[in-house]
Amino acid sequence: MTVTLLATVIVGLGLLGYATWLSLRVRRLAHAAETALGPRGEIRTRMPGAAARDELGVLARSFAQLLERLREHTEYLRTLSSKLSHELRTPLAVVTTSLDNLEHEIQVGTADQYLKRLREGATRLDTILVAMSEATQLEQAIAETVAEPVDLKAVVESCCSAYRDVYREREITFRCDAAVTGIVGSGELVAQLLDKLVDNAASFSAGGSRIDVEIAEAGGELVLSVANKGPTLPAKMRRQLFDSLVSIREQRDGKPHLGLGLHIVALVAQFHGGRCEADDLPDGSGVVFRVWFPRRRVIAPLGV
Repeated sequence: MTVTLLATVIVGLGLLGYATWLSLRVRRLAHAAETALGPRGEIRTRMPGAAARDELGVLARSFAQLLERLREHTEYLRTLSSKLSHELRTPLAVVTTSLDNLEHEIQVGTADQYLKRLREGATRLDTILVAMSEATQLEQAIAETVAEPVDLKAVVESCCSAYRDVYREREITFRCDAAVTGIVGSGELVAQLLDKLVDNAASFSAGGSRIDVEIAEAGGELVLSVANKGPTLPAKMRRQLFDSLVSIREQRDGKPHLGLGLHIVALVAQFHGGRCEADDLPDGSGVVFRVWFPRRRVIAPLGV
């Protein structure tokens, strides 16, 4: 009986240990899958236990292969705009030059409307290509920026003081409820981000209205928000607002507005390891844009 009981205990402990080991491997694999998408949109393809020869190893390798395909596709999409901009520049130049020659050769009145349409189409294509080139250059510039200690409150407060002179028809308010406002990043990029958010708020608000800029605490993060009274967000475009070349503004001077402003906001937020979102105000009277910045409590004073 004693031997049988001892054997049972040993087998039970062995099974318990094996089950615990399997549970640990499953949890590690699940955590790796949940965190495969990094804060800046990068895809991590490495999966724990991929070298194992059991079923969990096969599953880990399958996850890794899928993520690698997604990474390659994402990289292709990320560089697509620069590739298209380069490839389309020459044929567009040919079309534009041919139009110039055609307008001098053809004097028939009925052809004027078609030439006008062709000219408008070529101009629009050129505008799109310029915007795509600007987006690519911007991404490269942000990627080359060196991160350093920044006082978020000082940067935002200084910008708001300047905005009061620029947007004289708006009331610009600033409030900071955070005791520690140190982050690691770029003060210049934060200023660019705020420029775009305030310009966006001014574009969608009436003269004499107020634009509220605020810094608040949210756990280990700082939240920069810009709110304005005006139209609410289009439901179908909420997830596209921060994409490149997406805009809900009306045309200016007969030319389409190709949005880069909010795309810049997203790029700067990603550079700082943060995120951004847009939402309607609770009472439906306007919108608020929020940007989360990871906070650094131990930070050297600026200028030291």
